[in-house]
Amino acid sequence: MIEEKIAPQNTSNSKPVKHPWVIYFVALWSFFGIAGFVSTFIRVMTRASPVLNQLFNLVLFALIIAIIIYVMKMRRSAIISFGIACILLALYNLINIIFLLLSNGLTDEAIHLGIFYAIPSVILAAIVLRPSFLKLANQYQTYKKFESEQILALKKSLQ
Repeated sequence: MIEEKIAPQNTSNSKPVKHPWVIYFVALWSFFGIAGFVSTFIRVMTRASPVLNQLFNLVLFALIIAIIIYVMKMRRSAIISFGIACILLALYNLINIIFLLLSNGLTDEAIHLGIFYAIPSVILAAIVLRPSFLKLANQYQTYKKFESEQILALKKSLQ
């Protein structure tokens, strides 16, 4: 019944856009990969002050939750922020591996940990920063806006 009243018009805005499956991997990596690494980094940097450590971790948690929510909503700015965070994480780990290699402090654990963070970060950054993915995010936002306008118009017409 509702579908009959909200018959989509033949405009470019009314084409349904699917949620890409890769966005779920992005959300998981935001929480486990980026947040886990940054949380460990914060803990090392703020050893002297437990209060400062808790404050930074709280801010980190809020930022990661916000990024996950907005990435799931396919917001372009959150997707770009995620891609930049992944690139920075990968660069940090690769530079760390190079310094450890030059100082002869390189262990198998350091290599595995660096690669564990670097490879998924580079892959996900390459996926989400592609122009086609960002265009899909714009199309998804346009479709969702069109869909909400249709529902609002239906509610107004039923009152």
